[in-house]
Amino acid sequence: MGIVPRRGSGLTCARPRLTAQVVIVSIYAGDENVAQPSVQQRRVAQRLADSGEVDLGIGNHVHVVQPVEKIGNVWVAYGYGNLISGQYPTWHRNREGVTTAFTFSRQTDGSYAVTDARGYPTFNAADPTRVVDLVATLPATGGDHPRLVDAYRATKQTLLSMGAGRDGFVVPDPGALTH
Repeated sequence: MGIVPRRGSGLTCARPRLTAQVVIVSIYAGDENVAQPSVQQRRVAQRLADSGEVDLGIGNHVHVVQPVEKIGNVWVAYGYGNLISGQYPTWHRNREGVTTAFTFSRQTDGSYAVTDARGYPTFNAADPTRVVDLVATLPATGGDHPRLVDAYRATKQTLLSMGAGRDGFVVPDPGALTH
């Protein structure tokens, strides 16, 4: 998909719907280590949603988890955090991340739409580096892992902070079946 910045007028999109059933755009924008989307990220997401050419926006670059939002029929996950890079020990949230699952289903008119949207908080444990699925790892009670419990809670709160839960985005509780 061709996204071309234009001075003063925002973004223009090529016509990916002519050949694609589902269009997913990767958005590289935002301020590092800031858990809320920047004005730039929100503007880009809105323009992509308004274009009618995009089904899902996947944000990256900020190194911390940011919210998920549904704009019209378009889901936007602004920031995924870090999956395998902890970067700087002074950035408290930079070992936290999220993986998502967006299920697209064919509609009666032949188009595709997201019919299930989920986020799974993760934690980048160091020495050796490994990704910890917090939903699968933490018992429902939280157990003896205060940093992991904190990571799960902060990630869930951030993901849902712009109303995604109202629109059907689910972050399973620890110990819940994920399939």
